[in-house]
Amino acid sequence: HLQIAVNPGTKISEFHVRFEEPYIYSTRNALSLNVSNSLIRWRQYDENRLGASLGLRRYFGDERRLSSRLSWVIEDVELDDLDPGVPAEVADFEGHTFLSYPSLTLAYSDRDLDPFRGPVGFHASTRFDAAGRASGSEVDFVRSRTRLDLRLRANAWINAILPGDPLAEDIPSLDHVLHIGASFGWMEGIGGADTPFFEHFFLGGPSNFRGFAYRRLGPHAGGIPVGGEAFWTGTVQYSLPLYLREFRLLGIFDFGDIEPSFSDLSAHRIRTSAGVGLLLRLRLMGADVPVNLYWVEALRKEPDDREKFFGFSLGYEF
Repeated sequence: HLQIAVNPGTKISEFHVRFEEPYIYSTRNALSLNVSNSLIRWRQYDENRLGASLGLRRYFGDERRLSSRLSWVIEDVELDDLDPGVPAEVADFEGHTFLSYPSLTLAYSDRDLDPFRGPVGFHASTRFDAAGRASGSEVDFVRSRTRLDLRLRANAWINAILPGDPLAEDIPSLDHVLHIGASFGWMEGIGGADTPFFEHFFLGGPSNFRGFAYRRLGPHAGGIPVGGEAFWTGTVQYSLPLYLREFRLLGIFDFGDIEPSFSDLSAHRIRTSAGVGLLLRLRLMGADVPVNLYWVEALRKEPDDREKFFGFSLGYEF
């Protein structure tokens, strides 16, 4: 498998190449190579990341639902064009920072994918990273992230309530889908070392917490988003087709919290947002191109958070 993604922008530009051999030497092992580059032009500084990872995934069982992946990640993160007076959280990492660390991921998935409806089924994954001097990294930290997603077909439930079985149950692209998801993350510096803000967790934007601007939910320093060492989020979504399989309407409710450290997580600072989305699946040159448009209102926020009512994404899973 070969995947190439190019996302140019005035503030955020990304380039990503991924190659995977799913049955290396006709075994249940998969070998993957990822190379990426991203440039974010913040108002107070620029962040340029160049990285690569090489991983070996082992599948268990003929259905390949359960897997483990061990990979090695290397990255060079450059901060430049800093404005005078930027907070210490940013100024302390001016220039290049080299990261090198092993990463272990465990995953289970029984999802069935339709290009118009999206996936249905259960997916769970947890990833653990450990960076330190012994691995060649200039910064020391441990980090873990877990994600749970359950997507259920709702056609049979609706037919059981409404007379006449109005919804087809044998056409996947016309399914109604209920999605319940949750994510959790934690990180900490080894031996009391400070963790670099650019390796923190960030929330906000169309891919993880709609209703808020990109990375602008959570801790800030001098007006600059610096992310947090701990977070949790949840989402409840419902999608249904609009006359044609290429168009779907999405109802959204997102909630969660992100804080500087795990001990700071609090029920008193939970953010919430709700709204709708329009999902388009277009065919261009024989390929499916997903376009997602969101209109989401932040219902509960903290003073430093920045709202964004309209958002869109290209290529993200829904």
